[in-house]
Amino acid sequence: MTLYKVTYKGNDFYFKKTPFKKNKFHVNDDINNVLKFTLEMSYGKGKHKNVRTGEKGYRNNLNIFNDVLQGKLAELIIYKKHLPQSIRFKEIDYKCYGLGKWDDGDIPSTDGRLNLNIKSSKFWANLMMLEEKYYDLNGMYKHNNNNNNYQNEIFSFVRINLDFEKIKKFINICIENDKLINEKIPAFINKFTEIFKYFEYDVHFCGRNMVKKTIKEGNILKQGEYIRGVTELKVNNYYIHLIDMHESIDELI
Repeated sequence: MTLYKVTYKGNDFYFKKTPFKKNKFHVNDDINNVLKFTLEMSYGKGKHKNVRTGEKGYRNNLNIFNDVLQGKLAELIIYKKHLPQSIRFKEIDYKCYGLGKWDDGDIPSTDGRLNLNIKSSKFWANLMMLEEKYYDLNGMYKHNNNNNNYQNEIFSFVRINLDFEKIKKFINICIENDKLINEKIPAFINKFTEIFKYFEYDVHFCGRNMVKKTIKEGNILKQGEYIRGVTELKVNNYYIHLIDMHESIDELI
């Protein structure tokens, strides 16, 4: 099977669209750890870098908060809704790693043979994009500590529809002078769960072989190119159309 490729008009690229499924994820107590982790990684001691290596532009703490929250919600969705029942997996890792340190994978199996590599985006995305500098020619992530030991790896791409503009209006409940006020975190969580009873998502899956195939076929988007003439890419990315991916993880087990 040949993978779908983007089409170009000048420096702008266009893609095949995949309709958003609008599955509902209802917010419950599981969100507490997600929000605490996100606040710590964006405003606290575990703070991410404001500029990613090789990227143009600056991420303020709110941008980092949005990115981290989206990514951790994607992990929660997969963990709660889409794990294959025949395999046992480790719990979600909420430890805050310092700069230059990586964990053992997003959601690895307890026997260490399978890793679920989880990617996320806003609900309008139609491509799973993987930063070129982070992947070798075999589709393996370079920084996972146990990456080479996994017999199998499944990529999960979660699209999320969450109104980050609403969060922006009340995040100062626990932020003062761009710093996290720990004793006010419960008030922030209460406000979040009051406003968001659920959010919408969908999910797509592929195996490492498909990632390896897209790399081999030269499916790469270059820094400085524009998505449909609007959004400029900040780094080089391999890409896979969601239309080429699976809707169920069971098809890959």
